[in-house]
Amino acid sequence: MEQIKGMLVDDEVNILRNLRTIVPWEDLGIDIVGMAKNGKEALEIFHEYQPDLILCDIRMPVMDGIELIKQVNEENEKCEIVMLTGYKDFEYMQSSIRYGVLDYILKPIDYDELREVAERAASDIRVRQLKEVMEKKKWGKIAHLAYEKSLHDSLMGYVSSSPWIWENREGDNETLVYLLLVVDIDHYSQKARFWTDEDRRMWHFAVKNVLSEALQDYGLSYTVLQMREGEYCVIIERTQKEHSSIQEWANKLRTVVNQHLKLDVSVGVFESYVQIEQLAKAYKIVQRDLHLTPDKHENQLVLTYDEVRQGKEIDYFLWDKVERIVSELKNGDRDKSTQALMNLKKDLQLVSEESLVHIEQILHYLSLHLLREMKDLGVIDDNKEEAVWKKLKRTSGNKDLMNVIEQLVNDSMDAFFKKKKSETLMIAAEDYMNRNLGDDFGVNEIANYLGISPSYFSMLFKQYFNETFVEYLTRQRMERAKTLMVTTNLSIAKMSRQLGYSDRRYFTKVFHKYTGKNPSEYRETYC
Repeated sequence: MEQIKGMLVDDEVNILRNLRTIVPWEDLGIDIVGMAKNGKEALEIFHEYQPDLILCDIRMPVMDGIELIKQVNEENEKCEIVMLTGYKDFEYMQSSIRYGVLDYILKPIDYDELREVAERAASDIRVRQLKEVMEKKKWGKIAHLAYEKSLHDSLMGYVSSSPWIWENREGDNETLVYLLLVVDIDHYSQKARFWTDEDRRMWHFAVKNVLSEALQDYGLSYTVLQMREGEYCVIIERTQKEHSSIQEWANKLRTVVNQHLKLDVSVGVFESYVQIEQLAKAYKIVQRDLHLTPDKHENQLVLTYDEVRQGKEIDYFLWDKVERIVSELKNGDRDKSTQALMNLKKDLQLVSEESLVHIEQILHYLSLHLLREMKDLGVIDDNKEEAVWKKLKRTSGNKDLMNVIEQLVNDSMDAFFKKKKSETLMIAAEDYMNRNLGDDFGVNEIANYLGISPSYFSMLFKQYFNETFVEYLTRQRMERAKTLMVTTNLSIAKMSRQLGYSDRRYFTKVFHKYTGKNPSEYRETYC
């Protein structure tokens, strides 16, 4: 905590000298940064040093104490002020109370009393400073978590336009760009087969910590996010470093994980700067290339330049087919999942004879990819996973591998539909709201999206979330607005539009009702 800065102001030289020498300021932890003989001199010192505590005479030439504390209070209301006054000036001094004077000392000065007042003032200032430090740390942590959440949402494709959290982070969002690396633990599915839940948490925590510290020596601003079990995204903000350094950074990530944790990882690199709305596409491209590179899972560095590479069209084609199955499973759509699976089987029948051996390897990788996705969704338990591994060991061709994939998809669909249909609908509703929070939509739009009536949707929503659709949507928007207030410099008008409110005044009214403060008051309080 910084040392408390003090200033002494009195037009009588002897009193000013005594104030400086008799009171043991150093013992009180107070550094006297300036002394002045009138309010004008004091104001100049105040502007330069911004003292925390001022001892000030009330009657002085040029500018008196009342005018001084008035101007100080207008510029910095946190500054504590103790007034020095004679008996005859006591009534005059009372007018200073409205400016927040902490205390007063009557002349002739009792220096023991003055020491007690100064000691109490110093204690109050330290308590306030400590609270400010704690509050700053608290909101800094909230802002950081909000930033990570927004990055994650962008990678998952939940944000359709430039996300609110990046506005004014390092400039306008049109110039803020990123480099993307995907780190994948080699042979993860096989390694994790025999890990307990506690083992998984420990390894994920350890890997993320190592990755979070790996590039600090390069002076980079970057974030590490776990996207699913055994896979992490490292997102680097625009840097002045040479672009070719990204390969060095990727190799550094591989090296430190191996050194500290004895784990091999492969790193996929998207070698172009991307804006925030391109992150989801870049992530899928790197993830795909990372898994479809021959002999992957051998501690490799995989560079991604283009969306489609020469000679890999069939691999990418099959990957897209499996991704379609995963997407429909996530949406809980049994018919579309079944259709996507049938399309995959149909397309495999058209593959040429010379490609079959290569296709077998790709299908094996896709089976593992699908297994990890289903594990991450929580629709495949340990017994089902072990059954998949046993089948994979016994596979002897594309037909067997397709049987594994088909069984995995069917088991996943059964798990989805063992849940109540209402739960599936509400999960889909929550996902829709997260992706479209800044749009103007209501019960009719979201009910139509789910294919049910508005009244049925409202009833299900209330049962599942224990609040109405409007209450839930308002709470989500207001929580995002609170984070916006402390993490960006967005205007209230622009903020309200980004949160789905076309009328700024209505947004302000809702925000005040939710927080008890209007937006500008809230920002002043926590910034």
